[in-house]
Amino acid sequence: MDKYNERLKKKVSIGLSLELSLEEYEKIFDNYGEYLHSLYFSPPLDGKYHSRTKITTQLQNPRNKKKLFDILELAKENDILLDCVLNRPTIRLCDVEQAIPFIETMKVDQITCLQEHVDLIDKYFPDKDLIFSYNNDLNPRDINNISKKFGTVVVAKSFLRTPELLRKIATNGFKLKPLVNNGCSYNCQGCKTGNIECQNTFDKNLEKYGLNYLYALQSFYPFELEELLNIIEEEKIPLESIKISNRTDGYSYLNKCLDSYINGTNPQKYIDEHPQNYRLWSRLGALNDHLFELDSEEIIKIKEKGFKKHV
Repeated sequence: MDKYNERLKKKVSIGLSLELSLEEYEKIFDNYGEYLHSLYFSPPLDGKYHSRTKITTQLQNPRNKKKLFDILELAKENDILLDCVLNRPTIRLCDVEQAIPFIETMKVDQITCLQEHVDLIDKYFPDKDLIFSYNNDLNPRDINNISKKFGTVVVAKSFLRTPELLRKIATNGFKLKPLVNNGCSYNCQGCKTGNIECQNTFDKNLEKYGLNYLYALQSFYPFELEELLNIIEEEKIPLESIKISNRTDGYSYLNKCLDSYINGTNPQKYIDEHPQNYRLWSRLGALNDHLFELDSEEIIKIKEKGFKKHV
């Protein structure tokens, strides 16, 4: 376990959530600061930069805007990089241009964006690490088309279980940033298709494959992260960081999620506490109505047996 923890030092990327107070972020940084690599956030300008309406509503309150800046400053004081995320699927080039002055003022370290905007962002920030967003909905056949202006590629879904794809991305000159707990359906057509399509995809998969199989496939447990780190280490694949999805949840969620992945805490501990904690390793909204139906022992058996098919 010591080796496992050691590999995650300064390698975990978390989201800025306004559900946490400044004092709660201080606790997170005190407890996990040695493991935290970066804090990602979207510009607090207006709703077009945010996929989640909850965040847009929160930022209409001036106190929350101030809190956002206070949290960013606290992250800087703790040597945690700032990653400005410009990746809402509907964002336009003119919206990106509008955000440029804000990014310059904040002196961010990284920028996560869509491929269609990378040329503009690289023009203004040629010295920043540009990150290929998960919202680009990367398809395995498109790996060779990733712009070389990116330094890092966010990967999730089937990529986390397919070493040859990770190897191919690395061979093309990119660092990897696995997103481990988003829980999206493997055959989803991407966030541009909207929430209705997301729900419909899940419903079709559920009818065909069953709930425990889907959860086992789409969730990512601590022992699976350890296995992924073993592959990355053995293959000498450059790892930028491990991304945790948490931007609409509070202190309890983030604290448990970090404890689980960093300390390798057995998921059963949190599942016994409450079935809602299944969300720690898969945040797919469509699963929320089924958490009490999940069978923990069956899920482990499926994970240990492996997946013959990727839905």
